[in-house]
Amino acid sequence: MNATLASFIGFNNYIKTFTVKTQPVTVNGNRTQGFRGFETTVNVLGVNYPVVQNGQAPAGATTVVNPLFATSPIPNGSCVVTAAFANGKLKITGNETKDIIAECSFSTNTSVEWRDLIPNNKWEPLKGETSVDRGVRGLIPIIM
Repeated sequence: MNATLASFIGFNNYIKTFTVKTQPVTVNGNRTQGFRGFETTVNVLGVNYPVVQNGQAPAGATTVVNPLFATSPIPNGSCVVTAAFANGKLKITGNETKDIIAECSFSTNTSVEWRDLIPNNKWEPLKGETSVDRGVRGLIPIIM
């Protein structure tokens, strides 16, 4: 099965509407870490139908590290991905006359973990299996 997964790793996100792959999902509310959308196509008698699901991972279900929890407003157990800019590449003086643009590249390690309700090591969301972790493992920031 080919599918697209969109997930939100921030500990509290206000989400209006987002598109998983081609189908929009309207939320209009706050969602905590682990909220996701899933989209695939199911073929029934030669006709393709888009299937979109969204949901919230249970609290504590995602494996995350927050190395800054002692000094951060983000609660322990919530995802914080940290990285360092190359030495000297980010300088903020307060006298900037144009925007500083940083591009951040996340590593997902091509990882999706799920609750395997049908123990066959296949992710089958149409049978009620839900993802619990998206494998964000690193961040590389670059000043553009």
